[in-house]
Amino acid sequence: MTVAVKAAALDKRMTAAEIVGQLQDGMTIGIGGWGPRRKPMALVREIMRSDLKDLTIVSYGGADVGMLCAAGKVKKLVFAFVSLDAIPLEPWFRKAREAGQIEVLELDEGMFQWGLKAAAFRMPFLPTRVGLGTDLAELGGLKTVQSPYDDGEVLIAMPALKLDAALIHVNRSDWRGNVQALGPDTYYDEWFAKAADRTYVSCEELVDRMEDHYPEDVKANVFERCFVTGVVEIPFGSHPSSMPPAYGWDMKAFKAYADAAREEGGWAAAAPVSWVRTKRPILKVSVERRRSRLSRCRYSDEQCDPCRAVHLRLLRSIPHGRGTDCDRHRPGSARRRGSCQADSLAGPDDDRRRGLSGGAAGAARAAWRLQAQVRRLPALLALL
Repeated sequence: MTVAVKAAALDKRMTAAEIVGQLQDGMTIGIGGWGPRRKPMALVREIMRSDLKDLTIVSYGGADVGMLCAAGKVKKLVFAFVSLDAIPLEPWFRKAREAGQIEVLELDEGMFQWGLKAAAFRMPFLPTRVGLGTDLAELGGLKTVQSPYDDGEVLIAMPALKLDAALIHVNRSDWRGNVQALGPDTYYDEWFAKAADRTYVSCEELVDRMEDHYPEDVKANVFERCFVTGVVEIPFGSHPSSMPPAYGWDMKAFKAYADAAREEGGWAAAAPVSWVRTKRPILKVSVERRRSRLSRCRYSDEQCDPCRAVHLRLLRSIPHGRGTDCDRHRPGSARRRGSCQADSLAGPDDDRRRGLSGGAAGAARAAWRLQAQVRRLPALLALL
């Protein structure tokens, strides 16, 4: 087998439509992320555009669950919570459950994770104390087992949550399926990937070979590429949920989404339906608002394109606040005619020159990489 043939066999790039085209009615689908964080919303919207129905959704739910319930795609929901955090109970999920439109299996968060682990280990169940003394076991039809050892302890036998497919959104991937999930809360995606027969990944950035681009972030490879079936690059693919450190959640969009649930006429007349039928107008408004707010350096009224580009990518990520300024406008700077400060943070030599080390050096290099990534921004905006 030639090198070219081997490379082609390892190439897992797909389109969002091709990914959803491999799903079937009645499947059990796990959706990664949790609440309003790191949800593969672009793939969720692709499911909404499809003819799929009677799905069993397994999720630490957020807007993904609410939108699929409202669109009539869900037959059964297995969940530990369905929340938008600042909006405690996801409004469209609430409407569907109160109306008795879906079957549910409600679990404690620990039970939920144990079910995913049992499926990942290819075990029929895992014993746990979580859920003892609650109604969750009885309502969910869960059984108990007794320890065969001297202690004789009675434990809940948490059944495996087997998934036909999992959908996960990450910060980076290469075409072979090597992923990097950044941020402080990548708690469960590993188990979704390992519990599924097939795992489909959307990413903010698709690179050639991960080891050539981001070798210093190897610890962010939360699951191995052997678990990945397909990968697609979708910048802002988690919107309106957050994707740290690239961007935070869009609470204005969430509030509009929640308000629509109180309007007469149901889902067909609600504002969020435009997320499906148009080219993500809410995202476009969000990007334009960020561009307007961050397009000026705080030391000058003139437009500073390098600052605008970098700040747009750093919004709600690196805690720059109002103190991130370009060298052109920083008082006492020797580079008053230079470009944005992130442009000069090119690597370890520059770190030493600027007196940076440890975490500061890492943040500086991250800012430099982000500035390189925004070169793709005009192409992204052209799609909106």
